[in-house]
Amino acid sequence: MAVAYQPLGSRVSSWVPKRFVPLNKLIIICGILFTFILVLLPFVNETAHDSVIDGASSVSSLVQWGSATPWTGKNASDGALRSYGKKDNFRENLRPDMNYIMSGFHSGWTNDVMMGANLIHLGLLTNRTPILFPFPPARHLRYIDDAAHIPPSLPFETVFDLPRLSHTIGIPLVRISELKARVPGKLLVGQEEDTIQPVEEEIGGWSIWMVTNPEWHKPKTSDQEEEQNKEIEDGRRCYQLDTYKIKPYFTPVPVTFRPVIDWTSVHFAALASLFKPLPNPFTQFYLTQVPSYFTERHREQPKLAPDDHVLYIDFLYNLGEAEGDSRYDWTGRGKLGKVGAWETVGKYMRWEPEIEEMTKGYLRRAFGVKDKKGARIPPFISVHIRRSDIGDICKDLSSEELAGTTDKNCYAPIQKYADRVAEVQKLLLEEKGIKTAHVLATTDEHDESFLKEVRDLGWIMLNHDKELTIEKNGLWYPTLIDSIALSLGTGFVGTSGSTMSILARRRVEEWNGGIGRQVLRKYGGLDDEN
Repeated sequence: MAVAYQPLGSRVSSWVPKRFVPLNKLIIICGILFTFILVLLPFVNETAHDSVIDGASSVSSLVQWGSATPWTGKNASDGALRSYGKKDNFRENLRPDMNYIMSGFHSGWTNDVMMGANLIHLGLLTNRTPILFPFPPARHLRYIDDAAHIPPSLPFETVFDLPRLSHTIGIPLVRISELKARVPGKLLVGQEEDTIQPVEEEIGGWSIWMVTNPEWHKPKTSDQEEEQNKEIEDGRRCYQLDTYKIKPYFTPVPVTFRPVIDWTSVHFAALASLFKPLPNPFTQFYLTQVPSYFTERHREQPKLAPDDHVLYIDFLYNLGEAEGDSRYDWTGRGKLGKVGAWETVGKYMRWEPEIEEMTKGYLRRAFGVKDKKGARIPPFISVHIRRSDIGDICKDLSSEELAGTTDKNCYAPIQKYADRVAEVQKLLLEEKGIKTAHVLATTDEHDESFLKEVRDLGWIMLNHDKELTIEKNGLWYPTLIDSIALSLGTGFVGTSGSTMSILARRRVEEWNGGIGRQVLRKYGGLDDEN
């Protein structure tokens, strides 16, 4: 029987107590109740705590999005799964009452780290739990240029402290390896092959690349693009989807999301409005308009519409809060200042303790100090000299355009790095009273004559050949150890426009309270990046 609505005031005013309770008796009753609550409270708290630690399926164990109480699970994924142990499919362990978001990585190590932070940032904006793929092998690794010799993928948790990150930002984080087994032969660093044979799964996803790339109006992982990339490049781009036998069908995001200037940021706010879980009026209306997009372009409509339970996105690199190059969000020196995925996620992605301690051992040995855990490492300035693919930017420029650069590849002269190091040393001494006699340099250049120039400055370089880094730990570790070592400096000097330099500088400045500078380059850098 339906109950007619009554204003709150009318219901309260009509209620009259049948019996008056004397004040002294009321005090006694309240005292008994208060004592009873105090006795039971520790047991209630312990029970509630255990339900979170055990990843109970009740809604009470979930993170309360946007609440003042942070997630307090023991593992990064606690509360986000209904069952445990990898299966032959990725859906079985997921909770039906939660929504998730995932995307592959395929842009090189540092760019992939940024994409991971962008994914988690979108999860925060849309109330979706991120599902993290491992990092695929990239061209930055030193390995044989042969698709038959691709190194294993790198688990997210091998390099980043996921439980700490989850605790800090207040949401659970799920690894794809907690959900689904890998195809035989597809290896992860530090893990054995799976014994379960995965099944192929189809999923409808969203493509940002289809409407933002000025040259290629297809999803980032389309078969057509794979045909354009041979050998190692092909293996790198489709490695993750092949590893977990996931076949996506992509729907483009609205063409109005495309930036006016090619290769500039797609706004997080626009994507969040589309990616929020259903019922979402904007998404529901837009999906009714999608058929015309394919009809006008004489293309076949995707087999599956975007999945709402597990939202899959093809490419998450060129995203930001501000207009212009998405790298400005990461420098913290763009028009909007400190915004974006670095502020909400990136600066909380601290290194996994074991690999950080390993890196400190490298530094102690390089600086000739006592090589013992916990032994003091002297203050130093870390330097990142990016070369390799920078040369590709300028190889077709005229001699007039290359004026002021060292050679046809328009690299900045090594002296410019030395001048910046001297500047940072001076600032550290004047502003913080810190004397930094040691300088650690990293570079992707292998030309011995250039490396001699660096050493002649008295700068130290980690010797991965002498340390047998690859032989002991694998092909990923020279890159990982260099990245971590850069972040441990008191000061930093990098290469303008290099994402590795941008992240290293932010870590030094915000984690260590250090001072950073960048060496500007004539082409390919960021104009206002000091």
